Amino acid sequence: MTMGKRSPIVGCRHIGHRGVAAVEFALVAPLMFMLAFGVYDLVAGTTTWWHLTQAAQAVGQIATSTAAQPNNTNSLTVAQAYTASTAAYPLLPQLASTSAHNFGVVMTSVIFTACTSGCTTPYTAAVAWSKATIGTGGTIRPCGPLVATGTDASVQSFGTLPPDAFTSSPLLVVDVTYRFVPIFTQFITGPILMTRSAYMPLRTGADAQWVSYVDPTTSQPMCPGLPATPGG
Repeated sequence: MTMGKRSPIVGCRHIGHRGVAAVEFALVAPLMFMLAFGVYDLVAGTTTWWHLTQAAQAVGQIATSTAAQPNNTNSLTVAQAYTASTAAYPLLPQLASTSAHNFGVVMTSVIFTACTSGCTTPYTAAVAWSKATIGTGGTIRPCGPLVATGTDASVQSFGTLPPDAFTSSPLLVVDVTYRFVPIFTQFITGPILMTRSAYMPLRTGADAQWVSYVDPTTSQPMCPGLPATPGG
């Protein structure tokens, strides 16, 4: 019994299937790679956001601890504010190689006074001073009142505070800003400016003793209309 040769039509059919599979892969593969790269950038961005939150808390903890004085006052020198701000570096290792304009820490001393009429919160808030303590990428909070807006979980602007921050006690607000650049999806999103804030109660002193900022090289960076010194 002799075996017949394989039909050339069947062979062509197999080649045709392989060709269709190759075309399908060529169409789908770019989408799969883009999805994978997008997920990578999303995870990297979320991780950076979380680290910024931790960095703001760490800087605030060190700053308020350093500011507390034995005589129940609170003050920070330029050097102390800078040293506290460096606490962000271990939490954000990429800062060691980033440009100064892509990163910044801003500290703001906030005071509160009781509101008597026409208020949405029991206290009104105002900026006593606001200084960039490291880097140039942060935004200095302007002098003037700060308003309550949104919820405690919402992203705040530099002229607002979360509602539960409005108490009788002064705060030291730390804003940490970082310009996140996605590796794979930058051509779609561009650089993303991220800012996370920490609202730190002071560790000592009366309600009138907000944190003063001591810079011997310049005049006291106090906002107009406030006493020259806390409690004054």
